[in-house]
Amino acid sequence: MLKRLSVFLVFISGIHFSNAQNYSISPGNTLLTNAAMDMLSICDINITNEDTTTETFIWNKLDVNIPPDWEFSICDNATCYLSLIDNATSAPLAPLASFPMSIHCTPHITNGNALIRYTIQEVSNPNRIDTLTWDIRLSTIGVDEIAKNQSKVFVSENKLYCSAGFGSMNQIHDLSGKIIFSSAQIEGQSIDIGSLVPGIYFFTSVKENKASTSKFILLKNE
Repeated sequence: MLKRLSVFLVFISGIHFSNAQNYSISPGNTLLTNAAMDMLSICDINITNEDTTTETFIWNKLDVNIPPDWEFSICDNATCYLSLIDNATSAPLAPLASFPMSIHCTPHITNGNALIRYTIQEVSNPNRIDTLTWDIRLSTIGVDEIAKNQSKVFVSENKLYCSAGFGSMNQIHDLSGKIIFSSAQIEGQSIDIGSLVPGIYFFTSVKENKASTSKFILLKNE
């Protein structure tokens, strides 16, 4: 009888281990940020695969409450969609790699507050579900705050500089929303962008759980 009980306990322990969450979310499950009037804002919640094996994620729309005339799209690991679609499965994510669940928002000139929620779960571990929330706000006060605190970026000799300094997460996206560069720590005072082709890019920096996005244009022979 004692032997059978021991085997049963080992079995239960094995089940508990398999349900462990093998990914992390930053800056957190909820992103509270301001949008700029009549400009594209890129709002990222980063998913990092903490496991030693490749992982794939399923995400589903939970609920959306958005002001009229605001435009939205959503991107996951290497794929961008033209609207807030209901669900999708991400491309495989390599061990210790990360990608942003990214909401692209253009509020135009309509004040308001957008609340967007999606669930996300690992394909290999569907019993563990997280809810990601984007709380995006636009108001006269919010626009004034962005104008005062917005990080200004500029390019010189194929290097990107940020007037307010770099944050705890720094990313460069192209126009499609694809991440070109991502780093939690910047060594020195600039980012080398010599490998980028000329075009329009967006730089996002996260400081104290607040994301700030700026647009920059890379010209030929910059």
